[in-house]
Amino acid sequence: MTKRALISACLLLALAATGCGPTTSGSGGPAETSTTARQAPSVPLDEQPGVGAAEQAISRFAQTFVNWRMPTLSATKRKLAAMATGDLRKQLTTEATQAANNEALSQTTGENSGTVEAITVRKDKPVIVVTHETAKLGDGRATQSGYFVYLVAATRTASGWKISGFEPATS
Repeated sequence: MTKRALISACLLLALAATGCGPTTSGSGGPAETSTTARQAPSVPLDEQPGVGAAEQAISRFAQTFVNWRMPTLSATKRKLAAMATGDLRKQLTTEATQAANNEALSQTTGENSGTVEAITVRKDKPVIVVTHETAKLGDGRATQSGYFVYLVAATRTASGWKISGFEPATS
């Protein structure tokens, strides 16, 4: 299976897992998309100027989110908080403080690395981000890799696009 086919399959699985899919409308007209799963707040990026800038902000956030090391987790959370707004910013700031106060983290060698494989902007729905991540546990000999899907919302602020929602598509 090619990388493109694998990403497409992941997106389809994510849509199915989150309750997104074609349903027949009551009028017998074209299929509509319905979403029944819990979602991050959305913003219709596809209808706003600066969509490229929003996608860049989402990509930077996701790239930072999937690349971290335990000893520097607090700094990574602060960097993410600077790219976020609203409740997400508050949550990441709290997590940064908790990580800074946890001495055990500075002595742990766990880390996560990854890449952003796809970003899909959908009308009036959260953006879908697919990542490929590898977690390294302990001394690095134990690793686990996989594709992950996130639902993302972005908000235009006076200082540019900020991330206002970032959560796994499935729990």
